[in-house]
Amino acid sequence: MNTSFRRTLWVLTVLSLGGSVAVVNFCVSPIEVPSPERRAPLPAQGTLVTKMRGSQLPAPEELQKFADSPLRREIFDPPPRPAEPPPKLEPPPSLRVLGTVIGPSVARAMIAGPQGRVEFKRVGDRIGEGEHAPRVVVIEKAQVVVEYRGERLELAVEKGR
Repeated sequence: MNTSFRRTLWVLTVLSLGGSVAVVNFCVSPIEVPSPERRAPLPAQGTLVTKMRGSQLPAPEELQKFADSPLRREIFDPPPRPAEPPPKLEPPPSLRVLGTVIGPSVARAMIAGPQGRVEFKRVGDRIGEGEHAPRVVVIEKAQVVVEYRGERLELAVEKGR
């Protein structure tokens, strides 16, 4: 065998033997138990925290203190939500019915919208743009009924135009 290989085996053997001696020494040595003077102090008498041994329970007075303590305090509650303001109701747009055309299968109304633009509308059509625009519900000879924000408005046909 090579001399460097032999030297390496001897070094590993000596290190292993030294490690084994250290482990045995650690396992055999006594464990130090701290003396009563070095232990942490117990909490003061009368506090809720007590050291329980076996089946010993805290005193009923201590349990009653805990039961009577407020578990929910205002300091942690979120502030109440402000009441939502009622939705802003816009006044109905100025609509004018200039005339109606009533036939056996056709009912149309000639309506001047808020911008003055004149349009022919059928039942179900919206007057203007958007989902809140007034909607034509009924077309009769002398009037048109329009629904605007849940309310029905009766618009009479203007005379003399």
